[in-house]
Amino acid sequence: MSKSSLKDKAPAKDPEDLATRFTAHWTAAENANKPVAIAEIEVAREKRRKDYASIAKDYYDLVTDNLELGWGQSFHFCPFPDPTESIRAAISRHEHFLAYIMGLKPGMRGLDAGCGTGGPSREFARFAGTNVTGLSINALHVQ
Repeated sequence: MSKSSLKDKAPAKDPEDLATRFTAHWTAAENANKPVAIAEIEVAREKRRKDYASIAKDYYDLVTDNLELGWGQSFHFCPFPDPTESIRAAISRHEHFLAYIMGLKPGMRGLDAGCGTGGPSREFARFAGTNVTGLSINALHVQ
């Protein structure tokens, strides 16, 4: 996983098509303002269950560039006790705190399932000297 922007490394996809598919995934009979049979609701839910991996991948294809603008490559929130601290500094500090709380030590190995772009895993490795393997269903994040 590279620290550079992933925008130029992934195949181009039409953002409108991704957004339409993502929205369509959540538009089901159960969300309409009309009475619906339980069987129809279950059919809609089963269809969404089958589509989850594709929808998650499409969602991150659509939003990754914007997430990187705000959070860098660590897509999570953290506390900001120091108002003079930048978002990226606070995120890095929080990742160091998490590595400390988990008791990470040099040479330890870990798995980050659903690693996204791998920002936290790389920070754990730098801070604590660990080896972390990232696992993602999204090719954009793996490149």
